[in-house]
Amino acid sequence: MPAVGFFGAHIAEIERDDALRWYGVAMAFLHVVTYFFWVDHRIAGIVHAQAEPICWPLLPECAAVRTLSPSGVTLLLRAYFAGAIGAALLFASRRLVPWAYVGLVLVNILKLAIMLLDYRLRMNQHYMGFFATFVYLFVPGKRDVLRVLVTLFYFWAGTLS
Repeated sequence: MPAVGFFGAHIAEIERDDALRWYGVAMAFLHVVTYFFWVDHRIAGIVHAQAEPICWPLLPECAAVRTLSPSGVTLLLRAYFAGAIGAALLFASRRLVPWAYVGLVLVNILKLAIMLLDYRLRMNQHYMGFFATFVYLFVPGKRDVLRVLVTLFYFWAGTLS
């Protein structure tokens, strides 16, 4: 199946279903919440180029990719926030779903890139958001799969001791 057909099928599934479009708004809104959390925790002070890095185990040389000043990180976070708001607004219109789809993919890539700058940014809620967004964007039968996914999130959370 060509890439356009693969993505086109997923976009068409979202376009046809108002609930899935509003779910896309919610997925984009998760990034707005993340932005406010990161601003509240002043991550610009821990991921800029001169700050002491705590690198991810699979990215031991993360200091090399930290090139932004604190004001540059703040600008990057504002771009992340604007992208999240933009994707959410685009999902609200059926005819703009293809752009919203691309926007949500890009916002997730940007979030991942920011998270890779410092190991302290890892948290379960980010993993859950990535997983829910991945399923929403790339798995067919979205309504059924998302229903099961949300149930499994609660089930596995209940098994934690």
